[in-house]
Amino acid sequence: MDEDKAKSLIIDGASELFFKFGFSNTTTQQIAEELEISKKTIYKYFPSKESLLEAVLEREHLEMEAQLSQLVNQDDLDFLEKTRQLSELLVFGNSKFGPQFVKELQRYKFSNWSYHCHAHHRLLVYFEKLLHQGIEQGFIREETNLPVVLLIIDCLQGHLNFDKLSQMDMSLNQAIDEIIQVIMNGIITDTGRERLAKAGRL
Repeated sequence: MDEDKAKSLIIDGASELFFKFGFSNTTTQQIAEELEISKKTIYKYFPSKESLLEAVLEREHLEMEAQLSQLVNQDDLDFLEKTRQLSELLVFGNSKFGPQFVKELQRYKFSNWSYHCHAHHRLLVYFEKLLHQGIEQGFIREETNLPVVLLIIDCLQGHLNFDKLSQMDMSLNQAIDEIIQVIMNGIITDTGRERLAKAGRL
């Protein structure tokens, strides 16, 4: 097996266990047993469990970036349909994460802030392009302060308080959907509001 295939296989196995049981509750021995390989093989490509987590998160970001790019650049969809699919994409993308991993992920982001900022900056490019499309198509008010909207989105990506969500008896997916609705209600035009109302989304 070549190096790329070996790394991909290890990331696959680590992702499954990290997402299901959490990072701290998963050992490299468990990953090795799941994949039927030796720990030595894992450490050959990833010097630590933390470096393996970085590889897992980087792949998640790259996959999300590719899906966002495809959605935003799809010419046969208008802004509202893209927003609907964006909501589904974000919810589906987060549904694979178990509660323990989600809590640990927030702590990881703060301890690896430079990486976190770089990764989310890449995603914000697509949100910005989508918002510009909304203005051009008449669904978002022209006077909307897009830098402020993007700042809100950026803050939400890294600062959702998962303990607070648990106290509110609200899942991460429900929070994402509600947040998108709140943002949309603040920037959408009357035309867009009518379209959303007809679709039962307001």
